[in-house]
Formats: sequence, C-alpha cells, structure tokens
Amino acid sequence: MLIRLLRRRIDDERFLNLIRKALKAGVLTRNGLEATRIGSPQGSVISPILANVYLHELDRKMSEITARETKGRRPAFNPEYMRLAQRLYLGRKSGRMPADEAKAIIMKMRSLPSYLASDPAYIRVRYVRYADDWVVGVIGPKSLAEGIRAEIADFLKAELKLHLNMEKTHIRHAGSQEITFLGVRISGTGSRNHEIITASNGKGNRVHKKRRSRGTMTLKAPMGEIVSRLHQKGFCGKDGFPESKVSWTVLDDVDIISRYNTVLDGILNYYSFANNFWAMGRVQYILLYSAAKTLGHRHKMSSVGQVFKRYGKDLTVRTPGDDGKVRSVGFRARKSFAAKPNDFKVQVQDPEATLRTASWQVRTKSNLGRVCVICGSPDKVQMHHVRHIRKMGEKVEGFTKLMAMLNRKQIPTCQPCHHRIHRGEYDGIRLGDLAVPAG
Repeated sequence: MLIRLLRRRIDDERFLNLIRKALKAGVLTRNGLEATRIGSPQGSVISPILANVYLHELDRKMSEITARETKGRRPAFNPEYMRLAQRLYLGRKSGRMPADEAKAIIMKMRSLPSYLASDPAYIRVRYVRYADDWVVGVIGPKSLAEGIRAEIADFLKAELKLHLNMEKTHIRHAGSQEITFLGVRISGTGSRNHEIITASNGKGNRVHKKRRSRGTMTLKAPMGEIVSRLHQKGFCGKDGFPESKVSWTVLDDVDIISRYNTVLDGILNYYSFANNFWAMGRVQYILLYSAAKTLGHRHKMSSVGQVFKRYGKDLTVRTPGDDGKVRSVGFRARKSFAAKPNDFKVQVQDPEATLRTASWQVRTKSNLGRVCVICGSPDKVQMHHVRHIRKMGEKVEGFTKLMAMLNRKQIPTCQPCHHRIHRGEYDGIRLGDLAVPAG
C-alpha cells in the first residue's frame, strides 16, 4: 500500500526498492533480529515522513467530508432573544420603559443564547492532524459526529488497511467534557448558562459587562502529567518536591544551568498559549530548586541556602572564555506568567551556552579552553589526535600517555607545540597544568 502511494509521485523504482528494503530489514531488539511483517519500524529515520505520506490519504478524505458537511453562513437567531431585544430597543427609544423593567429584560436576555444552539441549516466540521493523532470538531448534532467517525473507520479499513480503535476514538461534548490532544486539555466553558465577564477597552480600563458564549474553548496545560514527567526524569519526587538530578552532577556548572534552562524554556514555550499558564510557576520552582540541589550535590554543600548564597538567586555561573572575557550563565526564571498565545520566542541570554548544549550526548565535554594547553598561546590552535588510546597498552608514552590519563583522543595545541609533540620533543608537562578550574 505504501509503495503504491509513493509511486504516484516518485518515478524511480530503484529508490522505491530501497524504501521497500528498509521496511523489510527487520528490527534489532534485545532478543535479536525480529522481522517486520507489517507497519513501519518505530524509531526509523524515515518512519515519520512515510507515516505522513500514508495518512495524507486520510487528510484528503477529511477535506472531502468537511466540504460536504459544512453548510450555512451563520446560525439562525433565537426568536425569543430577538423579541426581547426588540422590546428593549423600542422601550428605550420611546423613553417610557421603567429602569426596573429594562434591567429585568437585560437579565433575561443574558440567560438566553442569541443564536439557536441547534440549527440544522448551520453545520461546521474542522479536522486537525499531527502525526497519528487527530481530532475532528463538529458544530452540529451528535448523530453527525457518530456518522463521521463510522465513515472514517470504514475508509481506513477499506483504503488504508488500518483498524480504528473505537474504544479510544471518543465523542465528547465540548461544553461539558474535555479531551486531551497533543498534551493539552481542551474543553468548553463547562456551564449551561452564559458567563458574564467584565470587558476591557484595550487599555486596561474595565468599562462594561458582556456575555462570554458557551462555545468559548479553553486550552489548559495538564499540570499533573507535567509534574509526573518531571518526576520520571529525576527533577522531583512524586509529590513534586524538587530533587537533585544525580546524573548531571558530573557536568560543569555551566552545562548544568544550561540544561535546566533548556528544559524550562521547552515547557514554558510549548504551553505559552495555555489558559492556566499561571500554574507554570510551579514548574519553574521545581526546576530552579532542582538545579540548586544539583549544584549543591556536585560541590558537596550542606544546604540549598549555601548554593543561593554562592551563586545568587538566579544561580549565575561565571566562566572565562577563549578571549579572556568572563561570561555569565544564569537560570532564566520568568517574572510574569501571563499567557502569550503568539509569543513563541525562546529566551536566550548566552548564545554560546545555548550552542554548548546542542550535543548532550557528549557527556565528557572537555574543560580545556580553545588555547594551546602547553604554552597557552591562542594563535594557530590545532587539534592533536590520538587513536585507540586504551588499546596501546605499554606502548603509551610521552604526550600520548598524558592524554590516556585524561581519557582524551584530541587536545588543542598551537602549531609549534603540535610539531614538537610529533617530533617526540614533549617536555613532560604535568597533568595538573592542563586542568581548567570549573566555573
């Protein structure tokens, strides 16, 4: 099926045969090589794009359903609401309506929808998909939602040979129930009555009251799941109490703070649109004190108070650069937790620190500066490389022996010192002379 879909756009059988081989190559597990009889292997670099190619057919089907079912420009007005509105208008225009009667009419209007909740002439269908997660929004009768779900199930089975799990494909009423989509809890106002809110004129001055429709949707961050995820990653306990990230205590202070900033920015930027973004203060608290405890653990400090006394309230770490300038990296705590739906910019204070965390898989990042480790010269710095240090055994001697003690395969040296090393003129510099104090 997948090869047939690819063949619609790709006229290269050798390339398609390569894709076919990748799909049938099998998966290496702890139990050995297992054949892939169906599906695309999870974790394969080509799996995401192949999944999108496959499910693009579902997108096309949903475009067809959306165009077919959507009808009407707007829902019909509620006749009872319009009668009250007309009565209020005429009474105020004539100047004969008592204030108490006008107030009673306004209160009655606020309890009624201005449009009909169920208008068969007004239907809306919206579809959103991300990878294999998708959601369909329907303004219309429940029977329409059930019909669309059944049609999708039939299409997937007949055209794509996929089985739709009906137990997991729920139908929810937006006004009284919620769904979780891409880590966000989506629900309506949750009330049958229209909520009265105080409106602003855009300059911060609250000037009048108005109704908020029952159709208003809210998107909230699932705080319980986020804290649980932080617990799984070792930042806190089950109760959300911050803990030291033990696996990071082997890193430099700069790397520790940079990694915590990356985690914090990732969570806060993802949920910047959430209606309960104010609750992210708890996430920031967990990560801030977890970072403090990690630094305290690394330097064997007896209390968190000592950590903040040494690094400041923002856990600022200062480190010398190659050019002799001292750079600071601190915990990027936010002062405001106001929701900003359109602000997805990552806060960056130290670009070099951000680049330094680009490759976390390198756990043994060198403490050596980009200057010659022998004479300290910053001119014409080159990397001296040695292969298979651990396999050399007794043959390790000279500068290579020093690198074996550091467990390093490369080290920065200036051009003259580099030539002396290769000529065997290494003068026995001490291991301590190569170490750069942690910042």
